[in-house]
Amino acid sequence: MSVLHFAADGAIPHAVRDVDCACREAGELRNSYDLSSGGDYVSPNAVYTAEQLGLDPADGSVSLCLEGINPGESTIEFYVDPDGPSGPIGWILSDTVKVTVVNIDLSVDNNTSLTDAVDGVRNYLPGYEGTTDKLVAGGNTFNTVVYQVQPMKIVTDGVGPNSGITSVEYTIVETTNYAGYAENKTYPPTEGWIWPYADYSFDDDDDADFQVGTLGATKDWVQFYCKDYGGKAIVRVDVKMDGTVVFQYDLGIPIDVDDDGISDKWEREQVASWNTQFGESQTEDFQFFAAEDDKEKQDPDAAGNTDGGTNMPNHKTEGDSLTVLQEYRGFILDGGAGHGGGHKRLSPSKKELLVEVDIMAGVTNMPSEAGIRGIMGTVSSGFGHLTDGAGINLYYVIDETAATHEVFPRLDADDWANEHRRKTDGSTNMLSEFIYLAFVDSLSDAPDWIGGAGGCGSMVFVDRLYPLWNSIAPPKNSFSAWSAYQGQRTLTSLRSKDLHQEVVVPAGNLGFAFDAVFRRVLF
Repeated sequence: MSVLHFAADGAIPHAVRDVDCACREAGELRNSYDLSSGGDYVSPNAVYTAEQLGLDPADGSVSLCLEGINPGESTIEFYVDPDGPSGPIGWILSDTVKVTVVNIDLSVDNNTSLTDAVDGVRNYLPGYEGTTDKLVAGGNTFNTVVYQVQPMKIVTDGVGPNSGITSVEYTIVETTNYAGYAENKTYPPTEGWIWPYADYSFDDDDDADFQVGTLGATKDWVQFYCKDYGGKAIVRVDVKMDGTVVFQYDLGIPIDVDDDGISDKWEREQVASWNTQFGESQTEDFQFFAAEDDKEKQDPDAAGNTDGGTNMPNHKTEGDSLTVLQEYRGFILDGGAGHGGGHKRLSPSKKELLVEVDIMAGVTNMPSEAGIRGIMGTVSSGFGHLTDGAGINLYYVIDETAATHEVFPRLDADDWANEHRRKTDGSTNMLSEFIYLAFVDSLSDAPDWIGGAGGCGSMVFVDRLYPLWNSIAPPKNSFSAWSAYQGQRTLTSLRSKDLHQEVVVPAGNLGFAFDAVFRRVLF
């Protein structure tokens, strides 16, 4: 066994060794220097006195602790010279210890190696292999995304027939079971809110919480599936020798020391973002955010104007009505705030506004679906504008692209919206956290209205807006620009009719700022 100090970060900087021997237990602070130099490290092939080892005079014993470094088998031999270096007896073999070092972890890229950059529960975010989304097989919008499970492997490295290990058993002793696979999406669509599966399983198509692994020459593994972006599990691993458990380990997936259902890795990253957003120096740990927190500050760019734009006024309240756990699990979105579509984890330091968009069928001069996406992109850029915006990231989904055509009076606008808002083709969807914006025909009793906001959200009346735009003599901006301007005005006209508007969009003190930015950007 070669001699080398074990680096604190787990790296092996110069040579490979299998175990370290020390005079302190796990959890105790250890001095990395050799025992003969006042440290705690017991070097192989080194000579120590009884006093240096700290032998108990009463029984002549001392407890030494081992730390596993590399998976596999090692043998440690202890020799004693009873009469010291000047006596005639010399060295006598006192004891031999056979050590099997086992490493149990997650192979995120679904091979049996645990050394790839994306591997390990410390690096893992549910549904992802590094930065690659693995729960989506295709599509990048609310209506086109194609769901798939994420295949991985749990690997027990360092066991095999030569070590005497005969089997390894894996049991999911704890797992989440959220509705859908993201905050606003389920599969298959016909299940609506119902999601019959646990968020982790040993079966790709059903619940399976127990599996015997596949034992190879030097490692054992089991197929393991993630089915939710916010899923958490604890897998108990029982290493057996002839039916007897000789080692048991509980693997948390992902690492979640504070047991709040959120990856510690993600929490640390978000504290760093918080410090940047608000010019603070919070400790980057997993204790700053709690799962139910909703504490984005009232001042979106802090007193020091940390985003580099114009110093923004305070919002009406702190928070954006989305908990940290919801933001961690994330949403399937079409776009907004620079997002190209698909799954998106949100930020607990930056307020977000989520918008459900419906397009009425049969409306003359209605922009195409692609045109509506361009309009919503412009709306989003206004909310996040560093100079005249509101310090809010706006994201959207286009739900119904051919909602029922109707020209209704003002009193019936909410009735029409109620048939479509947070519903897809009449069935309740998972858009309860979204405010509503519909591009519709016109009002039968107010034909001059180009937009409005009611109890169920906002509407842009395209049949009236288009001729108004068309009546303006050139040069003039595009109809898309006019539609975006009207879209942002109707969204910021909402008040306490929806929880989100009262919390996120304080129209009373930001409406004019929004007006200014859209006039500047579009006109």
